[in-house]
Amino acid sequence: MNKKYDQIFRENLQEIFPQVLAAFNNVEYRQVKPLPTTLVKTLQREPDFLFEVQTASGKQLLHVDVQTKHDAAMHRRMLLYAALLFDKYQLPVKQIVLYIGGGRQTMTDAIVMADFAYHYQLIDFRQIPYKSLLSSTNPAKVLFAILGDFGGDSDEKATTAILTRLKQTVKDDTNAFVHLQVLADLRNLGTLVTQIAKTMALDIKATETSLFKQGKAEGKLEMARKLLKEGVKPETISKASGLPLSEIKKLSDN
Repeated sequence: MNKKYDQIFRENLQEIFPQVLAAFNNVEYRQVKPLPTTLVKTLQREPDFLFEVQTASGKQLLHVDVQTKHDAAMHRRMLLYAALLFDKYQLPVKQIVLYIGGGRQTMTDAIVMADFAYHYQLIDFRQIPYKSLLSSTNPAKVLFAILGDFGGDSDEKATTAILTRLKQTVKDDTNAFVHLQVLADLRNLGTLVTQIAKTMALDIKATETSLFKQGKAEGKLEMARKLLKEGVKPETISKASGLPLSEIKKLSDN
């Protein structure tokens, strides 16, 4: 998973993944326990998310990876993960790839050979109606509505609805708005989020939020350099860090 989105997903995925799965599966996860993600054999692999879950059928592992880009080797990578996870935990393994990229995904989700067949579940987040997430009172679910299917609604209408609902659910916490702005870039909606936020008198700042706690320790300029290398837009960094846009652009030119 792209490091740019790693923290957002680690903070919010445990909140939203039951609803994501409910949209594509008829399984109720009764208990969920996060597990270490580092797998060491002769190879070292680290899945994005790993959970031990209890279902009506018994205990199993739930392995979730998040993709922002097409990966032609995804089916081979997931098969390797499955083998390592089963070997380590000796439990059935359920695997899901959440695709949140902006382009059409064409990844292969299966491997079929003469005496062997393998399959993982590939979920394109754009198949989830954004309004189904807006109905929640949980800010984490509302946040990810920006990656959902807008249906017949225009970008402006859907984004306005998401910001409105987020404002109702997060109260005084601005962290979610910063996360929304970063995720919106995956749909090329970052500028639109900023524009609509201004009309709603929302001041999106994050100098005291979790996105920039590390930045306060290392220095805002150093964090800005790292975010620029990850491909985050200067305008987004300026909004989130409180640094002048001119300073961010100077960093990008150096």
